[in-house]
Amino acid sequence: MLHAVSSPKNCNCSISYPRIQSPFFHQKHLASTRLRVSAASSAEPNGVKIEYTPWLIVGLGNPGNKYHGTRHNVGPLAAYYQVPLRHILLVYDEMSLPNGVLRIQPKGGHGHHNGVKSVMEHLDGRREFPRFCIGVGNPPGTMDMKAYLLQKFSALEREQVDAALEQGIEAARTLVLEGFSSRINRFNLGQKYKYHKV
Repeated sequence: MLHAVSSPKNCNCSISYPRIQSPFFHQKHLASTRLRVSAASSAEPNGVKIEYTPWLIVGLGNPGNKYHGTRHNVGPLAAYYQVPLRHILLVYDEMSLPNGVLRIQPKGGHGHHNGVKSVMEHLDGRREFPRFCIGVGNPPGTMDMKAYLLQKFSALEREQVDAALEQGIEAARTLVLEGFSSRINRFNLGQKYKYHKV
């Protein structure tokens, strides 16, 4: 998934990056870490040059119809692009959060999540990358965890997840533009008791 941030109309922008080949994506060229964005504004006689390090937003999930629309597939699994750890945003399902509740963290452990554990292994055990968790709730009673994760959402649960994803887009945009600011902290606090029943 790519997200573009708009620039002023009077700004001439250029993006340059070397092309690489990946064993994961045959016949396609992917951007490497050396992406460079430069911009010059016509309002300034000398122009202004800006260098920007891109973000990689990775959604964990499994491919195929078996997983489509289930709790286990919040987003497509992406290849690791060697961008700075602080610019890798990992999006994944989280059973410890109620359905549709979001949490954004600057870093953390794997919390027994196999997908997060796998990403950390591919990053040489490093854990200093931001996470965006979407709650899917816990299985009721003694229901098998795998069966629960592969179960389709109810209409209400789907509505909650869709609303969470909409809010998550704005939160991710804020994170990319401002970093872990007080707005992100307020966002997390607002989520904590979102669907809490008293």
